Amino acid sequence: VINFEELARREAQGLVAASPDRTWMPRELPPPAEPYFPPAPEAPARRFFDDLPMPPSPAPSSSFMGLDDIAMVDSMYIVIPPDIGGAVGPTRIMEGFNNNYRIRDKATGATISTVGTATFWAPVVAANERLSLTDPRTIYDPYNNCWIGVMQTVTSGAGKILVGVSQTSDPGGAWYLYSFNTAVTVDFPILGFNKNWISVSINRYGVASFQRGINLVLDYPQARAGVGTGTLFTHAANTHFCSAPSV
Repeated sequence: VINFEELARREAQGLVAASPDRTWMPRELPPPAEPYFPPAPEAPARRFFDDLPMPPSPAPSSSFMGLDDIAMVDSMYIVIPPDIGGAVGPTRIMEGFNNNYRIRDKATGATISTVGTATFWAPVVAANERLSLTDPRTIYDPYNNCWIGVMQTVTSGAGKILVGVSQTSDPGGAWYLYSFNTAVTVDFPILGFNKNWISVSINRYGVASFQRGINLVLDYPQARAGVGTGTLFTHAANTHFCSAPSV
């Protein structure tokens, strides 16, 4: 269990052990050889709505700058590319980059707290694996009033899927953190949930080539209570590339 705002305070005071000082990291995996599927039949030349007028989108009622692509606040370490993500709750926005998490006031955009991803996941990831953290995914669950966060490591042959569930609707409060070792090389998690399950699909790789999709499923009520019980499913070879669980 960690507390986001307490971690942010300790980082600001220099009380958190820094991650290894590296200023750049190459892309976590080379571009994969994606599975080939025959093209779909050609679409009709015209559609019924082609001649309808296109009204402009409404102007935003307010706007503000989001999280910058900056180095981890707990070190000078930076992951390239940033792999941005985030979610919106009733009063907070939680932004997630490879380098940092930032919580903002939803109404004003004011920064409330910032925590490096290596610091956030440190309780469930070994120090040497924090250099390979990537692909943050964040969802706000309006039914249970909590946040779900996922990240992964690209440790060769031992990639971890990391799952966090906030204890309240405030992402700046306490979180339950869990770590699951896939025992393979993985990349690009996609997150979904329903009332019973948290579902994380991810791609499994051999030597720079896609092998199959795998899927981690957690008991969601137990995860909200502090117990991380998960099952890892393996799909058929050459199937489930970037499959997306429903939200």
